[in-house]
Amino acid sequence: MTHAVVLLAIAEADLAEAKKWYRHCHPYLETDLIRCVEETLTRIAHHPLSFARLTGEFRQAFVHRFPYRIVFRLVADLIVIVAILHTSRHPRTWIARDH
Repeated sequence: MTHAVVLLAIAEADLAEAKKWYRHCHPYLETDLIRCVEETLTRIAHHPLSFARLTGEFRQAFVHRFPYRIVFRLVADLIVIVAILHTSRHPRTWIARDH
């Protein structure tokens, strides 16, 4: 079963910040980042319970080729993305967010 995926506004802002960074590094990197994030979101949508549990109902998936992790939770049949964070950030940064 494939679940619908929704990004919270703060997760969208995380992704926009990452895209901006890679756009300044080199234009093709932004495109690669988007593709890799989309692939990770697809994997999450297909197999959400196969990813490591962080705390409670929250799980994380790492983005291939880029140092980012996606924090999400499964709510009924919906995947809610609460953060897309660089792995150098404190692992609990996302907890203070309203989700």
